[in-house]
Amino acid sequence: MDAAISTALGVIAFELLTGEKPFSGQTVFEILEQHEKAAIPRLPERLAAWQPLIDTLLAKLPAGRPATAATSSR
Repeated sequence: MDAAISTALGVIAFELLTGEKPFSGQTVFEILEQHEKAAIPRLPERLAAWQPLIDTLLAKLPAGRPATAATSSR
């Protein structure tokens, strides 16, 4: 799976689960910097079962993201 697609899926999944964006900023550059440097946001306790998926999809290094869609579902 392309790293950009993985990240996009992670952002969409986070938004669907919480109703909020995982990273925020005044400009696109601030948001990109947060994605690069900030900790992966934590889901509320009631959604904790989804955290491993979010962690994988939003991994900072592309090598930490799933290689295939099948891998991300594990």
